[in-house]
Amino acid sequence: MSDELTVFAKELIVGVTVLLNFTAPYVAFRVHRHFGRRRVIWHSLAFLFVLISPLLAGGLIVPEMLPDEAPDVGDGLLLLPLLAASALILLTYCLAAVWLALKAAYSTIAFKISAR
Repeated sequence: MSDELTVFAKELIVGVTVLLNFTAPYVAFRVHRHFGRRRVIWHSLAFLFVLISPLLAGGLIVPEMLPDEAPDVGDGLLLLPLLAASALILLTYCLAAVWLALKAAYSTIAFKISAR
C-alpha cells in the first residue's frame, strides 16, 4: 500500500539526489572561475542544496501513511547513503573553508612581517 502513494521509485530518488549532491559543488567550482567577484554565492548555494537535500529526499521517499498503517522495516535505511554522501561533501566544504581562512591569516601575517 505504501508504494502506491509515492510518485517515483525510492531507489531512483536516492540515486538522483546523491548524484546531484556531487554535481552541485562541481558546478559551483566550474562557474566560479567565470564570476570572480560572486564566487561565494555559487558555493553557498551548493552548500545549502547539499544541506537540505536529505530532507527533501526523505519527504519524497516516505509516503503519507494511513492511520492504521505501519512503516516498512527498511524505509529509514534508504537514506543512509544519502546522509553519508551529504556528510562527506559538507565536511569537505568545512575543511576548505578552514584552509582558506588559515591561508588568509598566514598571508596577512607574512605581509605584516615583510612590511617591517
